Amino acid sequence: MVRSDEARGAETQAKSRASGSALRASLARRGAVFTALTGFADWLTLEWGSEIWKTATIHMFAMVSATIFFALAAIFGHASYMHGDVSAGAFVLTLIGFGLLTLGGWLGGSIVFVHGMRVLSLVHVPASRAAAPVPHPEKERAEGS
Repeated sequence: MVRSDEARGAETQAKSRASGSALRASLARRGAVFTALTGFADWLTLEWGSEIWKTATIHMFAMVSATIFFALAAIFGHASYMHGDVSAGAFVLTLIGFGLLTLGGWLGGSIVFVHGMRVLSLVHVPASRAAAPVPHPEKERAEGS
């Protein structure tokens, strides 16, 4: 069977995309490990059972869970990806991963900008109040408003 130049070009392009994707995934994994280690080092400095510790612990579990869901999506979706498709299972796993990533990012923001880890220093604000999107008086006072 003789293949056309167009078919060979499309195959070469697909292989190039796949290798570029693998490189990006490898760099992302390395970045995730470095980020997780620095976050874990910060978590170890927190007072056990404090409100900031509670928020940071939920943040850590959300981010680790997101990483696991993304890894599962990559594992279970690899065969479909190689054929240029997205399987329903991998898509759902990716959506769950993004949901957890969003939750973890929101909680990470509250660790920094509400509890004040290196910013406002409201370390005793309850976790539920720290994650609330509406400003509370203690936040406004700490910001100097």
